[in-house]
Amino acid sequence: MGGPGSGRYGGYGKKAVVEDFLSLDVQRLQREGCLTSGRAFTWSWERAGREVASISVTALRGAVELSYTTTTPFGAREDVCYRVYLTRTRCNFGGFRPWFVCPGVGCGRRIAKLYGPPGRYFLCRHCYDLSYRSRQEKLIKARALRWAQIFG
Repeated sequence: MGGPGSGRYGGYGKKAVVEDFLSLDVQRLQREGCLTSGRAFTWSWERAGREVASISVTALRGAVELSYTTTTPFGAREDVCYRVYLTRTRCNFGGFRPWFVCPGVGCGRRIAKLYGPPGRYFLCRHCYDLSYRSRQEKLIKARALRWAQIFG
């Protein structure tokens, strides 16, 4: 019992991190004018200057419809299409801030980012039990070094 590889996430005892997954940010979609009802567009992600994934999004009144193709664990390609509802909160100095309502079964959290697809759907980080890379750095020196590398 025990030993290398026997535990969660390859035996290292760490959760998967949000930085390793695709994310869809409702705040960014709002800033770029993508949430206007009736608007359809394709959102894509790049790594090292190369497109790695894309998703078709249609903005509806009070929701967005996500449509994409995913690969099952058995290697079969599967078309996925579903709605993610939106809610909004009033800002202190006027206007409104949009939020996704997580489509996870029994979740319904108001969230700014959806992550995926490690499973079939884009869900919140709580549904996928994701952490942040910075939360897994044990030493303060490691965090300070990372911040120095990022912000120079």
